Amino acid sequence: MTETTLQTLRDALTLREQMRADGASQAECDSALEEMLRERWPFTREWKYVCKACYDTGLRIERRQTRIYGDTFVDVGVPCTCKLGDRFRPRQKRDDDFTAAGKVSGPTRFGR
Repeated sequence: MTETTLQTLRDALTLREQMRADGASQAECDSALEEMLRERWPFTREWKYVCKACYDTGLRIERRQTRIYGDTFVDVGVPCTCKLGDRFRPRQKRDDDFTAAGKVSGPTRFGR
């Protein structure tokens, strides 16, 4: 990162921390941070997501209630149904995989 990029980030985060200390809501802080970054870093093109459900991360964030902490909610990442979510799904073993059947163990002290 260049020094101007780092300075822009520092300025934006300082503004957000000042707003948070003054009692601004999280939405107001996020809006001001976004506005300042957009002002200093104008977009050259619009980003288009392939998957709107996970925003091309492969994980959908769901809010679930927990029993551990009482009636609180936590955010949980769930694999998305799109192609990008494949890397987060557990892999299933194939039943027709016979490669292990052909392997021969090494000799023992009594021979084969």
